[in-house]
Amino acid sequence: MDGEKIVQHNDYMKQLVRKIRNTAKQLLMDFGLSSDEANSYLIQVEMKISYVTGRDIKFLPGVVRWSLSHFDIHNKSECDRIQKLLYNLRDMPIRDDYDGNFNGQSPEEVIKNARLDIDAEEYHTPADVSYSVVPGTLSNLSKYEGHCDWCILDEAIFDFYGDLSARQNHLPSIRA
Repeated sequence: MDGEKIVQHNDYMKQLVRKIRNTAKQLLMDFGLSSDEANSYLIQVEMKISYVTGRDIKFLPGVVRWSLSHFDIHNKSECDRIQKLLYNLRDMPIRDDYDGNFNGQSPEEVIKNARLDIDAEEYHTPADVSYSVVPGTLSNLSKYEGHCDWCILDEAIFDFYGDLSARQNHLPSIRA
């Protein structure tokens, strides 16, 4: 992929992620959170349900909706169950039948429709990982393309996510 196409793709992905996050944020604001509280809550969801930050980001609004009524974001085993559901849906054809809100279905309905036995499915919680900051230009960073699911190429976004660990103890807790 040449530099211009990478820039176009990166711009498109930033717009798409922004749109998805804004949809999830609006759901939280409709629930009664302020804009800042909604942003903090989204960070909390992204930290605890890590699959909604990568390839499955389209499901962020649905997972946020579930966290308000179907599972407790502060309960590790319930978060692991949602992680396991997303993990098992990744390579199933039915995944493409769902919109970002899981077509309005609950986690249990998605499990039933996907014919998953969540308790029997193999799954290992993602290990703690470390990340490296590799400064460079778009042209020399393309060599890392096959080694990761995502890459932050925007300084403002890096600053936002780089500050997460400092803010994670100050996130709001909400539950319907």
